[in-house]
Order: sequence, then C-alpha cells, then structure tokens
Amino acid sequence: PQSFSPCPVPSASPDLPPIDESITFDQILAYLNQGGALDALRQRLAQASLLPPGTPGLSPLDFDGDGLQDLIVVLLPNPTSHMVIPPGSLYALRCSQARYELVFQLDSGESQSAPLIHAAEDLTGDGASDLLLGMQFCGAHTCFESLQVLVWNGQSLENRLQGSSEDLPTPEVQLRRDPLRIVVTAQGINSVGAGPFRPLERQWAWDPLQGAFVPGEDRLLESPYRIHKLHDADRALREGRYQEALQAYLQVRGDPQLKDWTDPAREKEVLAAFADYRRVLALLAAGQPDAARQVLQEMEQGVDASSPGAPYLALAERLWQAYEGAGQMAEACAQVRTFAEQQPETFLDPLYFGYANPQYQIEDLCPW
Repeated sequence: PQSFSPCPVPSASPDLPPIDESITFDQILAYLNQGGALDALRQRLAQASLLPPGTPGLSPLDFDGDGLQDLIVVLLPNPTSHMVIPPGSLYALRCSQARYELVFQLDSGESQSAPLIHAAEDLTGDGASDLLLGMQFCGAHTCFESLQVLVWNGQSLENRLQGSSEDLPTPEVQLRRDPLRIVVTAQGINSVGAGPFRPLERQWAWDPLQGAFVPGEDRLLESPYRIHKLHDADRALREGRYQEALQAYLQVRGDPQLKDWTDPAREKEVLAAFADYRRVLALLAAGQPDAARQVLQEMEQGVDASSPGAPYLALAERLWQAYEGAGQMAEACAQVRTFAEQQPETFLDPLYFGYANPQYQIEDLCPW
C-alpha cells in the first residue's frame, strides 16, 4: 500500500449536504474542502446508490507523487438507469495548497458504464499511483470494456494505454506481476450464431521508452472443442510444422474428450474426414508420399460415399492424382482448388462453425 499524508484541508466538521440524485460534484468538492469526513461521505453516497457497485467509488491515493493524499471520485448521476452499471463520471482531485482541486474528469457517455477502477497503484515504477480503469458497453448479446491507464503528466491525468480492448468479448481484466502486466481474457460471445468461442488473451506491458503500456500479440488459449484443435493443426501445417500438424489431426479424428457443437455425430465424421485429407496433404508436403498413400487407402476403406465426410475423400483423391501427375505441391494444389471451385459449398459449408470462428475459403483447402 502506498503511504501518503492527508491533504491539509481546514480542520472542521461540516454537515453533509443533502445526498440524493440532485447532488452535484461541486457540492461534494465544497464539503471536502471544508474538512468533511471521507468515510461519512462515502457511506451516504453508497446508501443513495450514487457510487458504482463492485468497484471503488471514492478512493484516496497519491497520483501526482508529492506525498499528499489525492482523491478519485466516481459518481452515478442516474443510478436508476436500465444498465447493470449506469453511466457516470470520474473526477480526479489533487491536493494543492491545502485544498482539493479538480484536475481531470472522465465522463462515460450514455452507452457506457461509469469508469470502473481495476487497480489504483504504481503501475509505471515512478512512485505515484496510476489508475487502471474500464468502461463497459454491451451489444444485443455480449458486453465489452474500454480500458485506460491514467498516469499523471505534471498537470493532469492522461491515458497511457496503447491499442484497444474494445474487441474482446466478455472480458476478464487482471493485473499480473513478476513482471507486471495488464491481461485481458476474452471469454466468449453470448450468441448461438457465434459458434464455439476460442478464448484468447491480450497483454499490455509498460515500455519506459514510449511511456506507455504497449500490447503484445494475442494468444489463443486452450479450448476443448474439436474445431479449435483442427484450427491448431491447420496453423501448424501452414507454418511447416508437419509432425505437430499430423499429431493434432489425429487428435481431431480420434480424441473422445474433444467437444462438438450442434450435431456431434455429423461433425465428428466431417472433421475426421477433413483431418485425414489434411494428413495426406501434410505428408506430401513433408516428402512422405508412401505414408500419404497409406492414409488415402484408409480413407477409401473407411469413408462411405453417403457419409458427410465423402467430399474430403474426393479432395484427397484429387490431390493424390494431381501430385502423382505433377510431382509438385503448387501444381497439385492448383488442381485441387479448381476441382473444389465447381461446388464450393460442398467443401466449405460443413467447415462453418459460427461467425466467431475462421471461415474457410477455397484457397485454404490447399494452401500451396
């Protein structure tokens, strides 16, 4: 915890102003500058539902690093709003010349929640407290959050968070340490049409040269869904990590612990056949035509013509024929794509798993 001295406002015990929805920030500031008690003010504001729930609404801290107590106040002017957390405003009060002065104000607007304080501590290593805060906003099904990190610049507070968090659905915001970083985990889109959601993580770390929290690359997290294991395998294939891809394709076709989406029996057949086609592709790319031929023979024995996976047996056969004739992956893939373009929905539609997941195109079927 940061240590600081109380702001030396006049020693007095003024009466609290009437606290209801009609109270103004100027009345609160006047009460504080007359020596009003913080605890009494906080209690009355909370009783009137004028402080945001689940987050500090009146916080003493030292955001300018001078050793004196500053204040952050978050107020809800309309606590009866239909929103879970109503819109509101954040006020930063600096202790200066034995009184509080307003040096920064952040208004959420009508479509966002009041600023929610996730952390109020030294995040940049300069000895002064900084603020990690977010303002929530929701669409028809899913909520998001706009994050900021407010840092003292000598005159006011300013946002030092580069990039944005506003595209991360149902976010969980964490402050992790050793080293310190801000971590936001996107947990899902609350719509059936989105399909199974692959959770992902975005991190920000303080860069002293830029004087900002800078985002790193998004990181996909583990998922229990079969389609996401297929995406992992495809990524490994595109990057030339053939053994890793082959192992992942085997998991797609045979791991009983993996989850499916809306039609498990059909999806298992479709993805198993597509994974086997990809195994043929990966083995040819890795220079193992004999092993590729063996997988193709297994497909021909195991995939019935009426099976949902039959289109991918046809792809595998066309790939093998083209490779035998051309001896080159680029030419073989070009022929496979031409073949698939005659009936693209046959090959692409079964691989559609909602708008939150990558959508396959013809060029993805044989990406050489």
